[in-house]
Amino acid sequence: MKKISYQYERKDSRGVFREYLNSDRGWKAVNQGVMKKNALMGNHYHKRAISAFFVLSGSADFFYKDIRKVGRKSRLVLKEGEGVLILPYETHTVRFRERSVFLLLKTEKFDPKNKDLYEAKLL
Repeated sequence: MKKISYQYERKDSRGVFREYLNSDRGWKAVNQGVMKKNALMGNHYHKRAISAFFVLSGSADFFYKDIRKVGRKSRLVLKEGEGVLILPYETHTVRFRERSVFLLLKTEKFDPKNKDLYEAKLL
């Protein structure tokens, strides 16, 4: 698990531009949502997909654990403008601390005939 903050910021008369990822990887799915306080998302892992999850506004508790390793789950608090890079075999659950807007990018598109989604509850 890697916490992500912006790598570059430009402020000028037009506003603020921030770059969070500059990667050789290609994103095949881009999702955005608005979640209510205490809403849960996740409780699963992927074997192939890499995901980047960002809190655009609000805040969230991000729980994660590498299912291949023995140990306890870990937690990160994500505030507005922060995110995480989720690697294969990292089960993850998000609990939103308040009404929040998120952005989710994935290297694999969802295919109902070939799901890369495996339940692994953390909460």
